[in-house]
Amino acid sequence: MSRRAVFSALCAGAAIAALACVLSADPARAQGGDGPGVVGSVINGSSGGAVPAGLPITISVRSEGGATQEITTTTSITGVFRLESLSLQTGDSIAGRTQYQGVTYTSEPVTVAAGSSDITMTIQVYETTDDASGIVIDQLHLFVTTTDDGLQVLEYYLVGNVGDRTYVGQTDPQTGQRVTLTSLLPEGAAIGHAESSGAVQPTVDRAGRVLDAEPVRPGLATVETFLTYQLPHADVVTIQRSYDVPVQSVVMFVPHGALALVGAGLEAGSVIQTEAGPMLTYTAAPLAVGETLSVQVLTATQPAAPTQGDMALPVRNTTHELAIGLAALAVAGAALYLMGRKPDHQAAPEAINPMLCEILALDRQFEAQEIEATAYQRQRQALVRQAVVVLEEHHDD
Repeated sequence: MSRRAVFSALCAGAAIAALACVLSADPARAQGGDGPGVVGSVINGSSGGAVPAGLPITISVRSEGGATQEITTTTSITGVFRLESLSLQTGDSIAGRTQYQGVTYTSEPVTVAAGSSDITMTIQVYETTDDASGIVIDQLHLFVTTTDDGLQVLEYYLVGNVGDRTYVGQTDPQTGQRVTLTSLLPEGAAIGHAESSGAVQPTVDRAGRVLDAEPVRPGLATVETFLTYQLPHADVVTIQRSYDVPVQSVVMFVPHGALALVGAGLEAGSVIQTEAGPMLTYTAAPLAVGETLSVQVLTATQPAAPTQGDMALPVRNTTHELAIGLAALAVAGAALYLMGRKPDHQAAPEAINPMLCEILALDRQFEAQEIEATAYQRQRQALVRQAVVVLEEHHDD
């Protein structure tokens, strides 16, 4: 077991112990109606971290009809909080949140079942850091489509943190604001929309820099960012992108039969079927900090000038291609949904984050041949369906 897994297990044990002691301790209490109560615990996931007494806790209750009520309380000296006899109905969704060192943390939502006894929840918080060494883009996806005026590009990247402290960024010398990730748009690009899954939305300055400022909590894909931008029409359009953190996985998509991509190290993959028609996938090698991804976009009728990366045909890895194809299908659905809707400047729902993390974990299991293809596809499709429902409900709201 890894050191991090051991530490996580210890944290979980500490949470259980804290909850077990709730009746003998003297936690803060809040009175309500005559329904079940909530027993919760705040734990600190950072090595050497602690939870201060009196930490404000907000409990949000959302009914099936969409009405929301909030109740506040505080933690005891053991990090425990308790709300007694709440007015809860079957089907209500309940979650807790707190702010620690300027960063908001939430529990997993719990749905109230008929005859429920007290509901237990855990809110995990972390110390903060300005050290970016643990920050990585787990997955970078680029969708390139044609418009009347040129090309539209949708970027979707998932940012993770392999450390045990929340990364809050560093001060940008040009703006004086804290920034967690910086990238530069391609030359001539006109930004259409920028959106993050968190509360802090990315901005684009006059120099074409995309500035993400959402704190990056520990874990896989804890922040998602969507960008759309337009590039003017030309016989050959070059897209160049670089990021100030490493990129582990790069997948690109173009309409099959209409566009093609060329560039050093690019590898054409499978064709996936989407609601917008078939799309051809490409993969590229991981990117180091500051390394430039350079891609030329051609119409399908143009001859592709071979590059050094195109000279030798790679050995086919059909298992990897299937994993990329299935992953691409899920991401393509979300991307096409986002391309088709009007920007409403609402953050993507936090409820989708656990599903994305499970999808990433499944992908890695499949690529390592730790799970059979049939089981992988079934589990992944179920997670994608859940994610689509969450997106649709969030959009309807």
